[in-house]
Amino acid sequence: MKVRLKVSVAIALLALLSTASAADSRPTSPVPSEMLSVLSEPEFGVAFPYQETRANVKLTNLSNKTVTIDAIRPRLATDKFLGTTPIEIAPNGSVEFEVAIQTDHGVGRIAKYFDVYTGNLDTPEMSFAVRGFVDWVVDPESVKVDFGNIDEINGATRTLTIKRVPGSNLKLTGVVDDGDRFKTEVVDDGLGIHLVSKKNAPLGLFDEYVILSTSSTLQPKVGLRVRGQMVTRLVPSMNPVDFALMRTGESSERIVRLEEIDGKPIKIGSVRVEGIEAQATLQDCIPKNDSCMNLRIGFPAQSERGQRGGKVVLELLPSKREFPIEFGALIIGKDTQIRNLDDDLRASAEAEPQVSDVIRNAIRKPPQPLEMPAPEGKGPLLTWQASNEYGVWGYEIFRGSSKDGPFKRVSHDFIKRLDSSGEIGSIYRWRDMDAESGTTYYYYVGLVYEDGRKREFTTPQAVKAK
Repeated sequence: MKVRLKVSVAIALLALLSTASAADSRPTSPVPSEMLSVLSEPEFGVAFPYQETRANVKLTNLSNKTVTIDAIRPRLATDKFLGTTPIEIAPNGSVEFEVAIQTDHGVGRIAKYFDVYTGNLDTPEMSFAVRGFVDWVVDPESVKVDFGNIDEINGATRTLTIKRVPGSNLKLTGVVDDGDRFKTEVVDDGLGIHLVSKKNAPLGLFDEYVILSTSSTLQPKVGLRVRGQMVTRLVPSMNPVDFALMRTGESSERIVRLEEIDGKPIKIGSVRVEGIEAQATLQDCIPKNDSCMNLRIGFPAQSERGQRGGKVVLELLPSKREFPIEFGALIIGKDTQIRNLDDDLRASAEAEPQVSDVIRNAIRKPPQPLEMPAPEGKGPLLTWQASNEYGVWGYEIFRGSSKDGPFKRVSHDFIKRLDSSGEIGSIYRWRDMDAESGTTYYYYVGLVYEDGRKREFTTPQAVKAK
């Protein structure tokens, strides 16, 4: 149970300490309204990273009086409302307009939010979400690197090879933005990335993206995610500082040990706290040692639940460079109960089943999977069945001339999952209309998850087109 909590809080803490743009884009709930409604949630379909796409929105007046829309604002500055205000909507009437969605480095199912204002421009009357799926040509898992601690004296280098969707000839063409911490170069004829840490780069934790251009019109840019911590010879015992779960009204303290690994005296000037109004003080280590200091961070009691945190910024002397040490906690209610999932599962497994449950399960008819009709026409017909589709977005079909490939996607669009619950299962059928009669092809079905991950769902199978 302790491990499970640590993992959960660490994820929350990393989200809290990420860049401002990433924090602004985290999912949130739309604001409902009894007067206005988007009866059918708008979709932008399928897009790719670093693209602008559009969606149509139909806003309906549910009241018996005319409503004036004074403003429609996206929650992210990169998105746009493509229209003019004010807009008047008659009783039980509707208005249609377009919004522009700008994707970034994220992939998978996403949502972008817009707020609708009627008179009071401080508080929205309602809000709506525009959803869609961000596909990729370059596998996002192949453009991630965690450097851990980078000693600025020794630096760090890394070379990565990109992984592309089967059949793609995409190549990297240049560096758009390599940020403050790395010098980036495209290598290996456009298929590799070479990173070298910069001298005098900003100290502390980092989780950012290096942006590269590509030769693909579908995915014109690639975001290389780099994570780690830039340190001097002064190294903290922990960063970020995880206060884990805290209840409302409770305070807590953590001590971070600061050590100069060369044995030189530690010299720190000012100490300031950004974020919440926490306390941060420097104290001598015990036993006293000039190359060691303790940083005591006092997390004050909070009245509101959710993620809270900030950073302690140390001024290093004589360079006057700043070293931020992040901290955070997940605040829960004073009376919130924390249950051990492992214990619950163990108790459930050990419990004796009731007679009524045994009889009910014995006579219950299993639900029938949803079934896709066979497409008309000629060409090889592929059929597959998925029994559990929880977390699945859809499928794609790849074709090759041999069992070992090369393969190329031949399904023009994603084959969306049939079972919206993800629990019943589905039977799918897809026909290759472009196959040449008499030719033997090898097909496999690719599985696409809602978070953008992909994997092979079936192995390559030989089919001769009639």
